[in-house]
Amino acid sequence: EPIALAFLNEGYNAAVLYYSVSEARFPTQLVQLSKAMAYIRGNARELNADPDRVYLFGASAGGHLAASLGTLHDREFLNEITGLDAKTIRPDALVLAYPVITSGIKTHGNSMHYLLGENENDEELKELVSMEKQVNKNTPPAFIWTTQTDSLVPAVNSLLFANALIENDVRCELH
Repeated sequence: EPIALAFLNEGYNAAVLYYSVSEARFPTQLVQLSKAMAYIRGNARELNADPDRVYLFGASAGGHLAASLGTLHDREFLNEITGLDAKTIRPDALVLAYPVITSGIKTHGNSMHYLLGENENDEELKELVSMEKQVNKNTPPAFIWTTQTDSLVPAVNSLLFANALIENDVRCELH
């Protein structure tokens, strides 16, 4: 909320998504975010928003969720679950603050356990939720920031995602 309020104070529209945590498992949160994006685009006029400039901000685990929608918006499984098309749910840009990105050895603590639950050792699923491995040319541009002294989410998460964006010729800025 404080971040959304700061954006509002600067004249931007902002919304906060309270998504499921705890016992909810992938792709529950991704479905909720997809529906929120579709709601914003579908109600842009009433919300006084530009449906062609919907940016997604996420920090830490929320950064993983934002990166997930940025990289998985055009996947068939998501369309089948939500009934929404990729254009409707694709963010126009990502802003990621110290995001959890990888499911590899540099992941954040128990993030993958909380995200995948009893499926946390499923290698195919771990690959799918390792966002640096899902970047493609349809991934939106991103502004990413992190700190080397972050004791929770290793900075290499941001570096992995930025590198994948660069390798796919997707514009990004990393701080």
